[in-house]
Amino acid sequence: AKIFGKLFESATWEDYQCGRISQSVCYAQHAQELGVDSSDLEETMRLTASTLQANKKLFDLVYELKKTSRGKIKVVAMSNIATEDYELLSATCGDPDQWNVFDTIFLSDNIGMRKPSLKFFLHVLNKMGIRPSSATFVDDQLSNIQSARSLGINCVLFERNSSIVHCQIRNYLADPTLKAREWLAKNA
Repeated sequence: AKIFGKLFESATWEDYQCGRISQSVCYAQHAQELGVDSSDLEETMRLTASTLQANKKLFDLVYELKKTSRGKIKVVAMSNIATEDYELLSATCGDPDQWNVFDTIFLSDNIGMRKPSLKFFLHVLNKMGIRPSSATFVDDQLSNIQSARSLGINCVLFERNSSIVHCQIRNYLADPTLKAREWLAKNA
């Protein structure tokens, strides 16, 4: 785990995720640093990616909120990932159709920057034509949350086993009239 952490936090990995170097160059540089064969590193990365699983409950919640919003909610993915890794991930991680929940997907290698850069967030806000205060950002990295929050974006820190994450997302995004009706039905 420590080795992966070092790889993913390295300048080489950032260059790869921002589209400045190819996957083969990235793996070759890291393999040299680690003293391993680049094909072994590539296989390890492929096997690791194949173990990832999408959070079905989270996808289901987002689908539900989009449906009940009648087109008022736009869902955007912002990912620090190279296109070829995203294509592998979306094809192998859960149901490929679930990725259709996103209205737009911003990949770091397509725009040349990564989270937590404020420029990444400003780029997405500009492209989507929305104010920070009307956006809600969900992420599992505190540094990304801090950057987004500094711009006035509503934020939810995603913690895999947290029971309150779904409630927080619902509180930011659900139709307040619908929430009031649900509350009245349960408590009146």
